[in-house]
Amino acid sequence: MDPSICAPGVPRRGEVTERDGFIKDVNDLCALVNQGIEHIPDFPRDHTPTILSLWAASGDEQRMKNAGIDMAQTFWRMVDIQPIARQLRPNGVLASKPAGSYHKLIEASREFGLRMTTQSALDQVAVGAGQHFVRTESFLVQHNAQDDAFNTVKLTVTMIKEGSPVWPPKGPNVRIFAVDFEGCVYPIHRHPVRGSKYPHYISEWGFAYIDTDTIRAHPDDWHLYITTGHAVVHEHYDHHPDFPTCRNMNINDGRRASYPRNNTSSGPSGTKKELRIFDEQGTRLEVYMSPDTEIIRKRACCAWLLRNIPKMAASRQGSQT
Repeated sequence: MDPSICAPGVPRRGEVTERDGFIKDVNDLCALVNQGIEHIPDFPRDHTPTILSLWAASGDEQRMKNAGIDMAQTFWRMVDIQPIARQLRPNGVLASKPAGSYHKLIEASREFGLRMTTQSALDQVAVGAGQHFVRTESFLVQHNAQDDAFNTVKLTVTMIKEGSPVWPPKGPNVRIFAVDFEGCVYPIHRHPVRGSKYPHYISEWGFAYIDTDTIRAHPDDWHLYITTGHAVVHEHYDHHPDFPTCRNMNINDGRRASYPRNNTSSGPSGTKKELRIFDEQGTRLEVYMSPDTEIIRKRACCAWLLRNIPKMAASRQGSQT
C-alpha cells in the first residue's frame, strides 16, 4: 500500500496537540480584516493574502503537510477557531469541557446559531418539495468534506462579525479559506471490526473560501457567495469510510457497485445525483455522483487545491509550485 495516501495526524480523543503559530484570539483575527495596510507591516502587496481557518481537533493541518503543502509559503496566517469559539461563548458547551477533551465542529456551530443536518433529512425535504434542495444559511450537511469546509468558513466569518466593532470588515481584501478531508478504509481491514483503529486513507478533498471584498459587497447574504470545491480521490472512489460513518451517511453499498457520492448539499447539486463517466488516463469509470464533484488522482489533488489560493509573486514564492 502506498504510504503517501495515508491520512495520519488525527489526535485521539483527549489528546492535546501543540499548535504554535496559530491565531487563537478573536481580537487578533478581527484586526487582520479591519486594519488598514499601513498598520499591518507584513501585509503582502503582490497578491491577496489567505487566512487558513482550521478546527484544531481535525488534524487537517497535518494532512496538508503530508500532502506536500508548504504551509508557511502558502498561507499568510492560520487561525484555530476552536479556542475562539470558547472565548466568544465562555458559558457554552465547549467552554464547559475540560482542557484536552474532544470538541466537535457541530457543537460550536450550534452555539453560534448554525444548524447542521444529515443527507437523509435533505432527501426527505427534496422529495416533499418536489425539487432539489438548495443549501441555505441554516441547513448544512455534516458528512462531506466540501460542506465541512463550508461550515468552517461560515463559522469563522460569523465569529469575525460578532467580534468586530464594525460590519462589514473595513480592511484590505483577504481570502478566508478552509480545507477538509474525508477518510476511507480498505475492505480487507474491516475484519475483525475494530472501530476507528483501521488504517485510514484520504478519499475526499474539500475546500471553501470567501474574500472580504465579497463580504463587503454582500454584507447581509454573504454566505450565498462562498466558493466551494469537492474532489474524490481516483484511487479511492469506491472505498467507504468506517462502518459507523457509513451508517450515518445512509450508504447501502449492496445496491450499487460504485460509491453513491450524493452526500453534499452545496453548489448546484443539492441532493441530486447522476451517472457520471470519467476517463482517467485510459481508465473508464461510471459512478453515481453529484454534478459538481470531480474525480482527481491523488498526485494531482495538491495542485487542484493550490489553484484556488492566491499565490505570491515568483520572486517571493521560491520553489513553491
